[in-house]
Amino acid sequence: MKTKDKTPFKQINYKKFIEENFMILDRETQIPVPFEFNVVQDKYYEMLKEDQDGKLDGIRDIILKARQQGMSSFILALFAVDFLMRPYSTSICISHRQDSTDFLFKKVKFYLDCYLEKLAVKTNQDIDLLKKKFFKSNSKNLIENNLNGSSFYILTAGAKVGGRGNSARNLLFSEAAFYQDTELVTAEEMIMASAQMVPQGKGMIFVESTANGEGNFYHKTWMKAIAGESSYRDIFFGWQEFYDEEWIEEKKKSFTSEKMFMQEYPQCVVGKTLVSDNSTSEAVKTMLIKENPLKIDNGPQEVVRIETERGYNLECTPYHRFYTGNEYKRLYELQEGDEIALLPASFNQEKQVVSYNAKIPLLKKEVEISDDLARFIGFYMGDGSYYRATVSCVFDKKDKNSIIEMRRLYDKFFGQASERSVGKNKGGVELRLSRTDFQGIFQSLDLIKPYENKKNGFIRKVHVPDYIFKSPKSVIRNFLQGLFDADGFAGYKTPRIVLFNKHLDFLYDIQRLLLMFEVSSSVKTRKAKTGDYNYIAKEIVLTATESQMFAKNIGFISQRKRERTSEWVNKKLGKNAKPLAVSDKIKSIRPLLVKKQNKNIILLMACGLIIHGKRHLLAQAHLSLI
Repeated sequence: MKTKDKTPFKQINYKKFIEENFMILDRETQIPVPFEFNVVQDKYYEMLKEDQDGKLDGIRDIILKARQQGMSSFILALFAVDFLMRPYSTSICISHRQDSTDFLFKKVKFYLDCYLEKLAVKTNQDIDLLKKKFFKSNSKNLIENNLNGSSFYILTAGAKVGGRGNSARNLLFSEAAFYQDTELVTAEEMIMASAQMVPQGKGMIFVESTANGEGNFYHKTWMKAIAGESSYRDIFFGWQEFYDEEWIEEKKKSFTSEKMFMQEYPQCVVGKTLVSDNSTSEAVKTMLIKENPLKIDNGPQEVVRIETERGYNLECTPYHRFYTGNEYKRLYELQEGDEIALLPASFNQEKQVVSYNAKIPLLKKEVEISDDLARFIGFYMGDGSYYRATVSCVFDKKDKNSIIEMRRLYDKFFGQASERSVGKNKGGVELRLSRTDFQGIFQSLDLIKPYENKKNGFIRKVHVPDYIFKSPKSVIRNFLQGLFDADGFAGYKTPRIVLFNKHLDFLYDIQRLLLMFEVSSSVKTRKAKTGDYNYIAKEIVLTATESQMFAKNIGFISQRKRERTSEWVNKKLGKNAKPLAVSDKIKSIRPLLVKKQNKNIILLMACGLIIHGKRHLLAQAHLSLI
């Protein structure tokens, strides 16, 4: 049966009230500072406002979070505003331990004292008299507002909270995954019964916690929520949304096991996924997640690979969020054929620096990833090779200015390269240089890898190094110029650009870099034949519109290719020309890893990195993860 809230109430700007009236202890200095929402609190508040039309009424959320993101402080502040401004409202917080209850009680009391101190100054009243006038009760578990009849309880899990006749407006179950079943009441009974105190469709109920394994009531409720089988909405905040990688690496040292760390500081996307925060034009906050996905016994949760028709792809959990152009949806809500948004990631503003150990001399050195070095690496990734401390790059003899440019880059970074004619009819030119310290330098730059078929040896590692992804716009542009000059094709009289490479994962990474320059593209495979040799050709293909955008925003080094593009870069295209893609259709959704018989799985259960944008910063620009 629906109930009506008969109490007249003016809608509150909770954020404004909190930031103007409440103080909070700074986490590092423990000195009182104005309560200004941190990045997680602000994102969640905006989400609540958007979903509740600013009313913050009828909220039912189960929240999985990393530690110390300020979630309980935020929710208690919302309740404190109701305690002050909503007549006859009752707010209840239930903590998992008595010491936590005492801490949360002091936090709420501190909010209220700050408000009263400011009120005393504004109204020229004695603060002690004002507190006596204001507080009717001030026990260790209950604060009562003598002026408007509101109540605020802070209790400990393990005892029954209320009966059938009691009612409340707000409920917070803090660290609910750690609630213990007792002889008096189970965690399920306590949460379910207490939740009935809040009228249906009214008030706010939050069930928040860090992860604590599987099988407990919180875990069961979370799994139902992500499957859409619960009245609670699942909300996730991973560590990447609050902490930087340096802080996390230092924090890991304080844990005895990786499993315990990931329980306290969860993440969601897997593999070598880099993430980008597109909410600001400031330096992009990119970070490398573990190369090898962590395996722990944390429930039979799968890892899913989603791929679009154009080739954009991501490995994530089924409850990772994607933007459809109108709203955010979890992966399990999507199906093949659904449209999802593409959005360029932001560029970093600071150049990257890589340290390396060279044999001659035996000193630790640093190299800045400059425009020129990125261009050299682009050439090398396109048509280079590494063998026995010799680095070589091959060019078409017709591209004289490209050869001259590569000579300059060799001279600048490594020394004078030798030259020789190669290929059929001697139509190619190879530049090569040998140095005893190449192995150390190129290993540090992540440009070589061990040769699998030989005990002692290295070969070229074809990929996009992390420092390229994290570099400023000019550095990435030079990398792409070198690469497309070496391995790319430019159409003669019609707008067409193709990049050839046998490494499919490399092409996917290049596709993501191109999107940063507002150049959408498609990764394609096709059957091909050269002489008697049959093979599967792998390539990035740009439409006419995309080719024009590439020529304008990136361009070639080769004079021959530049002359070709100049013929059509500003050419007016026909009506049938495809526009730049801002979205793409899902081609496939398939599971990659599932629970094994030894119960080890890829780390995911309630430990996913969901990077939220307006509502949730989406990893690597919604779908285009870098």
